[in-house]
Amino acid sequence: MYYCAKSTHGLKSPKNEDYYWVENKADKPLYLLCDGMGGHPAGDVASKLSCELFSKHYLFDPNQALKEIAIRVNSEVFEYANTHDGCLRMGTTLLAVSLHEESAEIVSVGDSRVYLFTPTDFEQLTEDQSPVWELFAQGLIEKEDILTHPKKNLIKGAIGLKQEVKVNSYNFKYPADEWIFLLCSDGLTDVTPDSEIHETLKTISTLSEGVSKLTRIAIQNKSRDDITVILVSNYIQE
Repeated sequence: MYYCAKSTHGLKSPKNEDYYWVENKADKPLYLLCDGMGGHPAGDVASKLSCELFSKHYLFDPNQALKEIAIRVNSEVFEYANTHDGCLRMGTTLLAVSLHEESAEIVSVGDSRVYLFTPTDFEQLTEDQSPVWELFAQGLIEKEDILTHPKKNLIKGAIGLKQEVKVNSYNFKYPADEWIFLLCSDGLTDVTPDSEIHETLKTISTLSEGVSKLTRIAIQNKSRDDITVILVSNYIQE
């Protein structure tokens, strides 16, 4: 499996509150991305701690369901937040993707996203846990309206914020022989329409080129947030 990842600090906060973790050598590779909640304390702590705890539990037993690990991580981050100074009400989004021989297992909390690119298609696999996504799902707005909606930065789910968490879980069979998974924080998707991301991925010859191009596009589109991009492919090399 080939991958490339990059996290770029934005202008929105004094620290990069995104964090990612990759285990690419396991029989079931795992890719994690967390985006600490803006407007809440210690977002950088929440994102890093969530990745560390998730990876620890996964490596201990890779056969665990990712949803069960996410629920356990939420409890542990919530406990940490309530017992450490400066961390109360901290929270983070979470993406976890585990690749199996014929399918991908995905969990998500918050509005960080997973997309799937193939030579013939491009689609978002996860659903945002946000008020504006609910408007889109109900047919009240178009998807590109999310980019300019005044409440686009609000999310309804986060790891560590509450004692219980809703975890979205997906099992997705690979639809083609060649594919690229894109994991990204909203530093990219808050300012970049799906069509522009799709057109960019059509042009790349390496994953590092794709990561650099998508990061540069987000900056050109005036993203002020931290930007994290992970590309994973079974055919395009780093």
